[in-house]
Amino acid sequence: MNSTEHDERRRIFTGLAIAGIGLAHFAFPGYFDPINAMAFPARPRQYTYINGGIETAMGLMLMSPAPRIFFRALSVGYVCYLLGNLVRARPRGAPHGVVGAVGRTRARSWLMNG
Repeated sequence: MNSTEHDERRRIFTGLAIAGIGLAHFAFPGYFDPINAMAFPARPRQYTYINGGIETAMGLMLMSPAPRIFFRALSVGYVCYLLGNLVRARPRGAPHGVVGAVGRTRARSWLMNG
């Protein structure tokens, strides 16, 4: 197997993994709600589905033979969208790096209890 074939296989495997995680948001939303509650404390389930759709689209884009510039642009936009909402969800006056108390509590409970 040459380098090009290896890169192609890696790209398809990564795309399948990302799309699979995106689809898991729809099949098992309860696992993703505590994570989404950190950035979207008012409606975590709604954003679980939105984020699942975005991640599924990202995985499919990565697997397609289209130019990678679209995937890169979507990836950068998605990271900015998530980080912006994490900052926005931070309580006023809270130190940097602290997200909403509801999101922290749910995430901690999810991590401890599975």
